[in-house]
Amino acid sequence: MRNRLRGYLEFMQATARIAGAIMRNHWKKPVAIKRKADNTLVSEVDLRISNFLLQRVADAYPKHGLLTEESFQQYRPSGRGFIVDELDGTKAYLSGKPGFTFQMAYFEDYDKILIGLIYDPIKDLMIWSILGGEVYKSSNGFVEKVQVPVSRPFHQLRYGHHRHRYNPTLWNIYQQLSVQPNQIVPSGSIGSKAMNLVLGEFDVILGPHRHIPVWDWAAGKVFADNLGIAICHFDGSDLQMDELTTPHPFGYLICPAIHKSKFTSELSNLTAKKKKTKREINVMC
Repeated sequence: MRNRLRGYLEFMQATARIAGAIMRNHWKKPVAIKRKADNTLVSEVDLRISNFLLQRVADAYPKHGLLTEESFQQYRPSGRGFIVDELDGTKAYLSGKPGFTFQMAYFEDYDKILIGLIYDPIKDLMIWSILGGEVYKSSNGFVEKVQVPVSRPFHQLRYGHHRHRYNPTLWNIYQQLSVQPNQIVPSGSIGSKAMNLVLGEFDVILGPHRHIPVWDWAAGKVFADNLGIAICHFDGSDLQMDELTTPHPFGYLICPAIHKSKFTSELSNLTAKKKKTKREINVMC
């Protein structure tokens, strides 16, 4: 099985490098942009990579499914296939700032994610793993095994936070968890944060959103499973591929597995307090 998966991995690695080259060739240059229905930005580069992927996967694996952020309406359903975020961190990319990535995962049996890969084309840093195996990184031609992150006490954990984004709900959660300013580490998009976490630059990612699309977490989940890192909703339930269309009522959590129960307990209490406050406001109105 691993030899078969190795073939998929090599295909994904080559695909990531081509997509990365497209990003580099247009970075810091004028590109056409527009807003999608959800008010997020999509650039000419996102769409170039999306079209490239549709053709490349169709040529190499015509019976496989393909789900990407920019072409999910054209999703080819199949028991096996690829999940891709063509350009994770479009705002950073369009601003000429680093912190954007290409993410790709391979799944079988409809929802079993077996291979994950994230590539930062500016750093030429790639991290990949096959489920049940080691996690590897390559940078400037050198390949190394990623070590299991150092275990820290709960009160010493470091939190990755988007350097260009202020979220009052998230800052309130930090306060409720007694997180100190020196425990908050600036990072980029979700793909960049996943890479930083795997490399031990911080320990926790919190996302107080109703859902996280599968292309944002599929690749990172393989790393997490192999390194003893939990990835779940605030209530401890697993992330699901169908949440693209069925949002979960709570946010998502990525943390050391040994602290998962502590986090889910604390976050569930915070969610319950928030719901209670809303009910009280409704009664008063």
